[in-house]
Amino acid sequence: MKPRTVVLLVVSGVLLLCGGFAALGGLLNSGLLGGGGIGASSRITPVAGDCRRAGTGPATGTNGFPDTYAAGRVKCSGPHEIETVYVGVYASTWTEEVGTKETMEICTSRAEEYLGGKRQAGRIEMTYYLEEGSGRRWFTCDLAEVGSSAGKKLVTRSASLRGSLAGSAPMTIGCANSTTDDFVYLADCGTAHNAEFAGLYAMPADAAPADEDALATAVTAGCEKVVRDYLGWDERRYGDSQLIELSYWGASHADLAGDRTFQCYVTTLDHHRFTASVKGLGDGRPPLAG
Repeated sequence: MKPRTVVLLVVSGVLLLCGGFAALGGLLNSGLLGGGGIGASSRITPVAGDCRRAGTGPATGTNGFPDTYAAGRVKCSGPHEIETVYVGVYASTWTEEVGTKETMEICTSRAEEYLGGKRQAGRIEMTYYLEEGSGRRWFTCDLAEVGSSAGKKLVTRSASLRGSLAGSAPMTIGCANSTTDDFVYLADCGTAHNAEFAGLYAMPADAAPADEDALATAVTAGCEKVVRDYLGWDERRYGDSQLIELSYWGASHADLAGDRTFQCYVTTLDHHRFTASVKGLGDGRPPLAG
């Protein structure tokens, strides 16, 4: 079997506060509100299903979301970037150490329900916002269409994301061009490209890789099966191929508590480009140029 060069691209999926963690502590309440306003004393009352513009304020640097919750609702049928899919309340004893994991688990579950499929399989980024202060203890789960795996730029759209990963799943990742630190999504697999989304690998909850190398080994093995199934190849053909490789995108070892699901990509070797999709390639020759 030829040696494999696997690209680990790190994404941080948990972010963004109004106020900060310092004054908070404890666990999230289990009795969360699934829509509607929270707290009459709150200056901003978020509502699940609302859409809004991202504005022109600064982003966090880790993705394209603004670093504070942007007020100003707009119709989801009109231009917008951000969509709130869930609103909940958190306990006054919330802490970053435990609360971040719980918040992400809640947001991941609610996003999947809202989208009709796994959020990580879509051209969709997720974040949450916390509001803290007198009488204000809400958090929101927010989604946005993005142009790449790193999610550094939010896409302006004029339709809701609700159900966009169900049925024909129009927001599913397709083909892309990989860079040193990102996968840039393409609208059409007929466009020359060097990467193609093959599916997701979810690391088991009881898996505990000791370090970054152990994580890479585990994800490589998981994504290899995803890629082989996508191509319709067995282990021998995959191992013998000198034209096709795999890469993945997901959390670093330090961020595994936030998201243990990885995007798996079929990629080309030696600067070749695919000229068509390789899904179900089977015994066929990869459609390559260059």
